[in-house]
Amino acid sequence: MPNHVTGYAEWQEFVKSNSGKDIFALFCGGKDENGKSWCPDCVTAEPVRFACRIIFKTTKPPTTNTCNEDCGLYGSCITDAVGNSYCSCDDGYEDIAGTCEDIDECLTSPCPATKPVCVNTLGSYTCNTMGGGSSYFNVYADPHFKVSAPGQPTLCFNFQGKDGDIFTLLKDNLHDFTVNAKFGGNQKHSWIEEVGLTTHSGTTVKLSPKNITLGKNGSRQLTLIYNNVDEWEFGDVLIQRHHDSHGKHVALIHLRDGPTMRVHVHKDQLGFEASESEQLNNPEGIVGTLMANNAYEINEEEETIRSKFWLAGTSQKITTTMPIMKNKGCYTLSKDNVKFLLPVEDLRQDSLFDVKEVSPKMIVTAVEK
Repeated sequence: MPNHVTGYAEWQEFVKSNSGKDIFALFCGGKDENGKSWCPDCVTAEPVRFACRIIFKTTKPPTTNTCNEDCGLYGSCITDAVGNSYCSCDDGYEDIAGTCEDIDECLTSPCPATKPVCVNTLGSYTCNTMGGGSSYFNVYADPHFKVSAPGQPTLCFNFQGKDGDIFTLLKDNLHDFTVNAKFGGNQKHSWIEEVGLTTHSGTTVKLSPKNITLGKNGSRQLTLIYNNVDEWEFGDVLIQRHHDSHGKHVALIHLRDGPTMRVHVHKDQLGFEASESEQLNNPEGIVGTLMANNAYEINEEEETIRSKFWLAGTSQKITTTMPIMKNKGCYTLSKDNVKFLLPVEDLRQDSLFDVKEVSPKMIVTAVEK
């Protein structure tokens, strides 16, 4: 469609309003009140009209999208005014190939001489004296497990569960609680779709991407959805509901006199994490086993991992040494070798809850705090 503009200012505005389109411009120098053109080339070209002609072509630059699976649990995908998409990560996390991953602050040795032992935690770090230490784990997506044990570099591995499989994530005999996870998916791709907590008093908490169900021995007494920010006390558990900096649903589960766990909702999947391993006593489970002291040892020079666990159904203790590869600040174990790191079949369960015998008198009412 032909358009006519006069002057450089109008030309700039026309180009701006047609950004991304091809513009072919016929340029002719105008004349002043004395009949002279300010364009020397136009004067030379007279009386040949249109001899001074320039073709402009504008092309909108291609947009980019570096987000992977909506950037994971710890960030969100942002699209700028131009159309480029990128990950905006929570504090303590960075964009690694389109997914927000925890920053290992300990790689920069940030701790003072008085507390020289650096322990990386989710989104942060702590500094301890010699002999101190802690551990944490988180699990999300495929599901991808990330474990930090006392005195050891961070370990990463993928765990493949089939649709409907239930495995113990964390079990502690000191506080007598069990956390099981129900997996969804197929042979190639799986995820955690439900998490079930059972405490020593029989309190049960089931977390799904849609809601939180509180009960006793799996018998439902109250269902909470994620659209509120509040606290509920139920038996020996305190539940806090809120949203992270990107609006994703988060539930904090505080055990009375025990550790705190956190569940993230990411679309139809759940992420689960826990820390404060110093409060646990000989923990079990996919991650509990690895949070214990001396559960595994990584040789960074030889790039190997050495682990020990009891063979399921026997009194035989298995010791294995396997190759491991450092990738993005985490030592990664092949998915095929996870069965040599953990007693996987021994951790398989029939139910999401560890059912306990309780008296009807122990049934309690949920109280909003």
